[in-house]
Amino acid sequence: MIDRAHQDASFESDVVLTGLVPQLTTPSRDHCGLVDIWFEVRWRERSTEWGDSFARLAKEWRPDPRSPSVFGLFSYAANSALIVARRVNSDETVWQQVEEQARLLVARVNREGDTQRPLPPSSQSEVARGWTMRVRGATSGLRASLRWMGEPKNALPSVAPKMPIPSSQTSR
Repeated sequence: MIDRAHQDASFESDVVLTGLVPQLTTPSRDHCGLVDIWFEVRWRERSTEWGDSFARLAKEWRPDPRSPSVFGLFSYAANSALIVARRVNSDETVWQQVEEQARLLVARVNREGDTQRPLPPSSQSEVARGWTMRVRGATSGLRASLRWMGEPKNALPSVAPKMPIPSSQTSR
């Protein structure tokens, strides 16, 4: 179960950390007393730029400063992924601090993406005109299809030769 769901994305590409996924928490391999904890993140549209930015910033980020911990990102669906905090203290009281670090990292990546995102159109008329052009383009294709369907069609010649249907000469 995911707790403390947090939905505050303001842009299409913003990623939101929804919370800890406790059932995925496992002991860290080769690190006695440490665990790997997992957090779910959601986005409306997957972005390779966001993932690249996350990987670059996560190299410098320590989830738990008292251990050799690192963050990792695992995309598994079009609208969600998992962030793992590897090699953190197994004490559950530390996990809230690790989650806060994960939220800060996600917010930092989102802010970096905001500075690289193209500016929106300068006026509402440009947006409306763009929408009108898309609708006009779609409807003209629909009208052409309907005209074609309504036109009389010439019969296409048969490709297969006519085969006689055998009939039985005996009847009862």
